[in-house]
Amino acid sequence: MTQKLKKPPLDGKNRKEIECALDEIEEMDVSNPAASEVALDNLASLLRKLFFADQRQYFTRRTPSLYDLVEKMHKVYDLEESILDAAYELKTALEDSYIETNEMTQEKAQSSRGVVVQGIKNFLEAES
Repeated sequence: MTQKLKKPPLDGKNRKEIECALDEIEEMDVSNPAASEVALDNLASLLRKLFFADQRQYFTRRTPSLYDLVEKMHKVYDLEESILDAAYELKTALEDSYIETNEMTQEKAQSSRGVVVQGIKNFLEAES
C-alpha cells in the first residue's frame, strides 16, 4: 500500500514557477509533439522537486514523464483520477502525433491538456 503524504506548502517563488510552467502548457502547440513534451517535462520536473524531493523511493535519478508523476501524485496525494486519465490521454495523443498529426489527435491533446492544467491548479489551491 502506498503511504499517503501531506501536500507540502508552496512559497511564492515555487507557486510562480508552477504557474509559468502551466501557462507554457496552455500555450503549447500540440501539433508539435517534441516542443509539447519539453513543456510537459518542465512541469514534471518542478512537480517532482516540490512534491517528491525527499522521497527517493518514488523515482530514480531521471525526472519521470508528466503522466508518471501525475500517477504517483494520484496515489500519494489523492490527486483526482480525472487528472490522471487526462494526463494519459495527453500522453497518448502526443505519441500519436509523432506518427500522424491530424485534427482528432490535436483536439484530444487540447482537451486533455486543459483538464490537466486546471486539475493541477485546483490541487495546488486546495487546502492540505
